[in-house]
Amino acid sequence: MKKILLVDDEAAVIKLYMRWFETLLKKEAIPVLLTAASVDEAREKFLLNQEDIIAIVLDGNIIGPPAVEFSEDPSGTCPNSVVLVGEFRKTFKGPMIASSIVESSREILMEAGCDYKVDDKGKVVGKLIEILCL
Repeated sequence: MKKILLVDDEAAVIKLYMRWFETLLKKEAIPVLLTAASVDEAREKFLLNQEDIIAIVLDGNIIGPPAVEFSEDPSGTCPNSVVLVGEFRKTFKGPMIASSIVESSREILMEAGCDYKVDDKGKVVGKLIEILCL
């Protein structure tokens, strides 16, 4: 079964994603939406479902420790989800979308291995429909 992993710690954003999918797609065509609000939860859901995940959407900062290993970031605002991009890229070859509203976070996530970026959460579902041909 096809699945999309949505990593965002704002419950309202996740609800919007789900509503947008239901509105834009026929129910039978909707991939399962896996949601994760923290670094640990995202890791767990990825490991349990990696065979079925067809796309990953990552917010910049989520619940979890700061991105200590990226402390060379002069602004000190390195998104902590950047560690997930590196971990997921070891085995996941599908599309990953950086969906942070902070431009510098999107750029860091792109450099870490995301394929696409969106500057508005409202554009995520449209981008998924485009790249997955849903």
